[in-house]
Amino acid sequence: MLSCFLFFVCVLYLLTNLFIGVLYEFIIMKKRFVVGQVKVTVPISICLIIIAGYISAGSMLFTLWEDWDYLTGSYFCFVTLSTIGFGDIVPGTGMKEWASGEKLVICALWLALGLSMLAMCFNLMQEEVKDKFEWCGRKLGLVKNEDDND
Repeated sequence: MLSCFLFFVCVLYLLTNLFIGVLYEFIIMKKRFVVGQVKVTVPISICLIIIAGYISAGSMLFTLWEDWDYLTGSYFCFVTLSTIGFGDIVPGTGMKEWASGEKLVICALWLALGLSMLAMCFNLMQEEVKDKFEWCGRKLGLVKNEDDND
């Protein structure tokens, strides 16, 4: 029974990664061509919506599992995903509910997927901010255009 559950969790994890990849490639991605290369930009608002949605889903999950209120679940999710980790709120302290390993595996997968997704969103937002500052610098004349060879 546990092996079937782990198999389905792994399949769900792979399908989630596939869905995020498809979402990234076909819906979110805007292409801007730069000298034979494809420059990918993602709006910062989309990244923030994805992060907020992931934290909200995690807080709902822990609200149902741990009987925490929604604010406590959100606080735990934010502190855990931002790798601050104060340790003041810990899931599974009531071992009777966490006796099954399924919840522990799902929590670990949620954390691993969340950390990778958060790193991806931060990287995309960093690139977008860098591009906007370069654009502002070119408009103000502080940065030379790449086309100028003088």
